[in-house]
Amino acid sequence: MQQNNALKNTVFFVDGNPVAYSIYTDRTGFRLAPQTEPAHVAAPEIFATFQNGDWQLRPQLHRDLADQVAEDLSLYFPDRALIC
Repeated sequence: MQQNNALKNTVFFVDGNPVAYSIYTDRTGFRLAPQTEPAHVAAPEIFATFQNGDWQLRPQLHRDLADQVAEDLSLYFPDRALIC
């Protein structure tokens, strides 16, 4: 069994479908990876950095998904400016 070194696990709704994501540290911020790729929805891998008081997300996401990601990262990592 492969060990999951994720900092946190969460669920985002992608096109109305729940998708489990794992949050990892990245060189400049965080990497959010879908735990499994649902056949019926394209769940992107997301890279997030905190710059100038706001989350910068790549790739550009639908506003609803971007809001979910920013909300969870702010909740889980309130000291994000020190981490990123």
